[in-house]
Amino acid sequence: MWLLAAFGAFAAVLATQLLFTLVSSVVVVVFSLAVNQSFSSDELIGTYIGPIMLVSQMGCLAVFLPWWRHLRASSLIALRHPAGRPTAVSIAARLVAIALMGVGLQLILSYVLTFLLPLAPDLQTEYIEIIDDPVLSDLTVLSLLVTAIGAPVTEELACRGVIFECVLRAVCPACAARWRDAKWCRETGETPRPVPAVPPARFWIANALQALLFGVLHLNIVQGTYTFLLGMLFGWVVWRTGSLAWSMILHLAINFCSFFVVELSGALEFAGVPVAVVLAVLIAVAGLVLFSLASARSRARREGSAGRR
Repeated sequence: MWLLAAFGAFAAVLATQLLFTLVSSVVVVVFSLAVNQSFSSDELIGTYIGPIMLVSQMGCLAVFLPWWRHLRASSLIALRHPAGRPTAVSIAARLVAIALMGVGLQLILSYVLTFLLPLAPDLQTEYIEIIDDPVLSDLTVLSLLVTAIGAPVTEELACRGVIFECVLRAVCPACAARWRDAKWCRETGETPRPVPAVPPARFWIANALQALLFGVLHLNIVQGTYTFLLGMLFGWVVWRTGSLAWSMILHLAINFCSFFVVELSGALEFAGVPVAVVLAVLIAVAGLVLFSLASARSRARREGSAGRR
């Protein structure tokens, strides 16, 4: 049942995006042609693609935010973490780690695509057409709203929130009783039953499936491939922290760095491209290690506090 729910959520993302894109496109075309008959519908949609994408994201937010709020209280993502907030030091360490990962991963992605895409000219042409869209390549208020804010928020809610949770429930049926009594515990104040441990293999199966669906949502091979890998990382971040906020911030950092990839790569290429590639990998690894250490320390502190209570 839960696996079907995960695929249903995936279909809901596509349907919501399609519906709001079509409706907003029709509104733009009808209104603009009524004002000025000299524009073609393709030109109008191309001109207003940014606002159309933003409307589509708002539609996804309207669907998946309440859906995730409904699931979160009894979710495996949240229940495996003790209650309480991370310390200011832990938050600062995670933010520094995310900044490092955002820079490093965006540079690694840029170099990999630069080296590999010429080997597949058709894929290269398709990908260039996609990223040449001003909404994705030019730094404007609208592009920030769509690429650096709208995409991370809506995609994390849908993929690392609803879809990931549904897949986790599908691969962890032993936790079913805990979900059923979650509402009763909230209403009565009773202590929730302990959450059974999720075997690492099952976590990675669930993580891989949500990442695969995340990649498919991008509807092209190049983006689908690297967003699958990034989706695995985002899922790991959520699992380590128990919060979508951190995967949203990391997603935002990677997308935001895409506007400055030329400047960032130029700063690292003082001794040539090979050195820049090595430095990019080291920056990303440093961020990953720092984030892991900060999350482990925060979890241990919160578990110790919960044990003393």
